[in-house]
Amino acid sequence: MMQPKIYIAATGGAAGVTSALLHLESESDVYGWFLEATHHQFYAAFFMLEDFYAHRPAVLYRSCANDAYGDWVREHPPASNPMRCPVPEGMVHELERLKSKLVHDWLFFDSGADSATELAAYGPHGPARRAVNIRSRKLSRLAHSTGGWHHWTPGFDQNVLDYLQKYRRPDRVVLRD
Repeated sequence: MMQPKIYIAATGGAAGVTSALLHLESESDVYGWFLEATHHQFYAAFFMLEDFYAHRPAVLYRSCANDAYGDWVREHPPASNPMRCPVPEGMVHELERLKSKLVHDWLFFDSGADSATELAAYGPHGPARRAVNIRSRKLSRLAHSTGGWHHWTPGFDQNVLDYLQKYRRPDRVVLRD
């Protein structure tokens, strides 16, 4: 079983977001899942960074929805034609398993049954309410700074996050209310 690298964050203010990212490395490729939630909506997708650790330009692929088995697109360099999932079948299963575990352990949805209890546990100093939020019992694991709350596991590669923030096109990701 591969050990995922995880990043969780909640930034403050009206324009703040809740973010979650997990990734696995396999040779020169990176496979993962990300989520970003604003006040009323969230988007989530699986991704593959082909040749990210190679001595050639990386290629970013992303699922069209929060479904590893559905259509995918090449984000960078851009291409508009949907394609089949480029991720090996065994890796897809592992990503689905890890995503489910991350969501269960770390996140709750504003529309979920436990939402009121979780938000009440935040108290007056917790992150702002979003469509997806960090579980109250996990807040103590996050570092708090003026920019918000952050947690990353050992070995998390900030370059993966930076690359995704630079090249992903969230306007093409299905948003959920």
